[in-house]
Amino acid sequence: MIQIRLHKKNYAVIREDEIESEYVPRVGEILELYDYCQAFDPSLEITDFFIYEVKHKTIGKKLIPVIDCRQWLEGDRRTELKNLGWL
Repeated sequence: MIQIRLHKKNYAVIREDEIESEYVPRVGEILELYDYCQAFDPSLEITDFFIYEVKHKTIGKKLIPVIDCRQWLEGDRRTELKNLGWL
């Protein structure tokens, strides 16, 4: 299980949810969430999200990944990662 927080380009929260996944996405990856977004908001036009933060928290005796991502229209991921301090 992963907790995911989707943000607009201005970082306003669109949705917080838990999804099942054995894979934990990394900072800088792009999530293509068209089908997922259609299920809760069919009017949402930008459904690709750039992961800008990954952290973990404990719930009971479980360690749960928490990812924050914002809408991604297009751009240079290398520049974004540099701005975030990853490069």
